[in-house]
Amino acid sequence: SETFARTLLRVHAFPIPTVACVTGHAIAGGAVLAFACDARIATAGPYRIQMNEVAIGIPLPSWMLFIGEAAIPATARNEALLHAHGYTPDDALARGIVDGVGATPEEAERLASGRARSLLALNRTAYTESKRRLRETGVNRALERLREELGGGG
Repeated sequence: SETFARTLLRVHAFPIPTVACVTGHAIAGGAVLAFACDARIATAGPYRIQMNEVAIGIPLPSWMLFIGEAAIPATARNEALLHAHGYTPDDALARGIVDGVGATPEEAERLASGRARSLLALNRTAYTESKRRLRETGVNRALERLREELGGGG
Protein backbone atom coordinates (compact mmCIF):
# COMPACT_ATOMS: atom_id res chain seq x y z
CA SER A 1 0.00 0.00 0.00
CA GLU A 2 1.01 3.60 -0.39
CA THR A 3 0.98 4.13 3.38
CA PHE A 4 3.34 1.19 3.94
CA ALA A 5 5.70 2.41 1.20
CA ARG A 6 5.79 5.96 2.55
CA THR A 7 6.33 4.71 6.10
CA LEU A 8 9.28 2.51 5.17
CA LEU A 9 10.82 5.25 3.07
CA ARG A 10 10.54 7.50 6.16
CA VAL A 11 12.27 4.85 8.27
CA HIS A 12 15.00 4.60 5.62
CA ALA A 13 15.53 8.37 5.65
CA PHE A 14 15.03 8.84 9.42
CA PRO A 15 17.61 11.41 10.58
CA ILE A 16 19.03 9.32 13.44
CA PRO A 17 20.50 5.82 13.32
CA THR A 18 18.06 2.92 13.12
CA VAL A 19 18.87 -0.70 13.94
CA ALA A 20 16.66 -3.71 13.23
CA CYS A 21 16.73 -6.70 15.57
CA VAL A 22 15.27 -9.65 13.69
CA THR A 23 14.31 -12.44 16.10
CA GLY A 24 12.49 -14.70 13.64
CA HIS A 25 11.50 -14.77 9.98
CA ALA A 26 11.76 -11.55 7.94
CA ILE A 27 9.90 -12.19 4.72
CA ALA A 28 8.59 -9.63 2.22
CA GLY A 29 7.48 -6.57 4.23
CA GLY A 30 9.43 -7.72 7.30
CA ALA A 31 12.59 -8.00 5.24
CA VAL A 32 12.04 -4.54 3.73
CA LEU A 33 11.54 -3.09 7.22
CA ALA A 34 14.88 -4.59 8.29
CA PHE A 35 16.55 -3.35 5.09
CA ALA A 36 15.19 0.16 5.70
CA CYS A 37 17.28 0.37 8.88
CA ASP A 38 20.92 1.43 8.99
CA ALA A 39 22.04 -1.84 10.58
CA ARG A 40 20.52 -5.29 10.99
CA ILE A 41 21.09 -7.95 13.63
CA ALA A 42 19.42 -11.37 13.31
CA THR A 43 18.91 -14.34 15.61
CA ALA A 44 20.49 -17.65 14.64
CA GLY A 45 18.07 -20.43 13.91
CA PRO A 46 15.82 -21.95 11.28
CA TYR A 47 14.66 -18.52 10.14
CA ARG A 48 14.41 -17.05 6.69
CA ILE A 49 15.22 -13.57 5.46
CA GLN A 50 13.65 -13.27 2.04
CA MET A 51 12.15 -10.95 -0.51
CA ASN A 52 9.74 -13.53 -1.94
CA GLU A 53 7.62 -11.26 -4.16
CA VAL A 54 9.04 -12.41 -7.51
CA ALA A 55 8.62 -16.07 -6.50
CA ILE A 56 4.91 -15.50 -5.83
CA GLY A 57 4.34 -13.42 -8.97
CA ILE A 58 4.51 -9.86 -7.64
CA PRO A 59 6.84 -7.42 -9.41
CA LEU A 60 8.90 -5.58 -6.82
CA PRO A 61 7.90 -1.92 -6.60
CA SER A 62 10.65 0.62 -7.19
CA TRP A 63 10.55 1.82 -3.58
CA MET A 64 11.31 -1.71 -2.32
CA LEU A 65 14.13 -2.07 -4.84
CA PHE A 66 15.60 1.25 -3.71
CA ILE A 67 15.60 0.17 -0.07
CA GLY A 68 16.89 -3.30 -0.93
CA GLU A 69 19.70 -1.90 -3.08
CA ALA A 70 20.83 0.29 -0.19
CA ALA A 71 21.01 -2.64 2.24
CA ILE A 72 22.07 -5.61 0.12
CA PRO A 73 25.63 -5.72 -1.21
CA ALA A 74 25.87 -5.66 -5.01
CA THR A 75 27.17 -9.24 -5.08
CA ALA A 76 23.91 -10.55 -3.58
CA ARG A 77 21.32 -8.17 -5.10
CA ASN A 78 20.20 -10.27 -8.05
CA GLU A 79 20.01 -13.39 -5.92
CA ALA A 80 18.08 -11.62 -3.14
CA LEU A 81 15.81 -9.33 -5.12
CA LEU A 82 15.29 -10.96 -8.53
CA HIS A 83 15.75 -14.63 -7.66
CA ALA A 84 13.79 -14.44 -4.36
CA HIS A 85 16.50 -16.40 -2.55
CA GLY A 86 15.79 -17.08 1.12
CA TYR A 87 18.72 -16.75 3.52
CA THR A 88 19.32 -18.22 6.93
CA PRO A 89 20.65 -15.62 9.35
CA ASP A 90 24.16 -17.08 9.00
CA ASP A 91 23.94 -17.01 5.18
CA ALA A 92 22.71 -13.41 5.35
CA LEU A 93 25.68 -12.52 7.56
CA ALA A 94 28.12 -14.20 5.17
CA ARG A 95 26.68 -12.14 2.29
CA GLY A 96 26.70 -8.87 4.24
CA ILE A 97 22.90 -8.60 4.32
CA VAL A 98 22.89 -8.49 8.13
CA ASP A 99 25.61 -7.03 10.34
CA GLY A 100 25.55 -9.61 13.10
CA VAL A 101 23.85 -12.77 14.35
CA GLY A 102 23.09 -13.55 17.98
CA ALA A 103 22.82 -17.13 19.19
CA THR A 104 19.59 -16.31 21.06
CA PRO A 105 17.02 -13.52 20.78
CA GLU A 106 18.50 -12.00 23.94
CA GLU A 107 22.00 -12.01 22.48
CA ALA A 108 20.67 -10.50 19.25
CA GLU A 109 19.02 -7.74 21.29
CA ARG A 110 22.31 -7.07 23.11
CA LEU A 111 24.16 -6.92 19.79
CA ALA A 112 21.54 -4.58 18.33
CA SER A 113 21.69 -2.33 21.39
CA GLY A 114 25.48 -2.22 21.16
CA ARG A 115 25.32 -1.38 17.47
CA ALA A 116 22.80 1.40 18.18
CA ARG A 117 25.06 2.81 20.92
CA SER A 118 28.05 2.82 18.57
CA LEU A 119 26.05 4.63 15.88
CA LEU A 120 24.67 7.13 18.39
CA ALA A 121 28.25 7.92 19.45
CA LEU A 122 28.87 9.42 16.00
CA ASN A 123 28.44 13.15 15.54
CA ARG A 124 24.68 13.58 15.26
CA THR A 125 24.73 16.60 12.95
CA ALA A 126 27.21 15.00 10.57
CA TYR A 127 25.29 11.70 10.60
CA THR A 128 21.96 13.37 9.90
CA GLU A 129 23.26 15.51 7.04
CA SER A 130 25.31 12.70 5.51
CA LYS A 131 22.34 10.32 5.66
CA ARG A 132 20.13 12.96 4.04
CA ARG A 133 22.66 13.47 1.24
CA LEU A 134 23.08 9.72 0.77
CA ARG A 135 19.37 8.91 0.56
CA GLU A 136 17.37 12.02 -0.38
CA THR A 137 17.62 11.70 -4.17
CA GLY A 138 16.69 8.01 -4.08
CA VAL A 139 13.78 8.55 -1.69
CA ASN A 140 12.42 11.34 -3.89
CA ARG A 141 12.79 9.17 -7.00
CA ALA A 142 11.09 6.25 -5.23
CA LEU A 143 8.18 8.51 -4.20
CA GLU A 144 7.77 9.71 -7.79
CA ARG A 145 7.80 6.14 -9.08
CA LEU A 146 5.35 5.14 -6.33
CA ARG A 147 2.79 7.55 -7.75
CA GLU A 148 3.40 6.22 -11.28
CA GLU A 149 3.27 2.57 -10.25
CA LEU A 150 0.12 2.98 -8.16
CA GLY A 151 -1.48 4.90 -11.00
CA GLY A 152 -0.80 2.06 -13.41
CA GLY A 153 2.06 3.83 -15.17
CA GLY A 154 4.72 1.28 -14.14
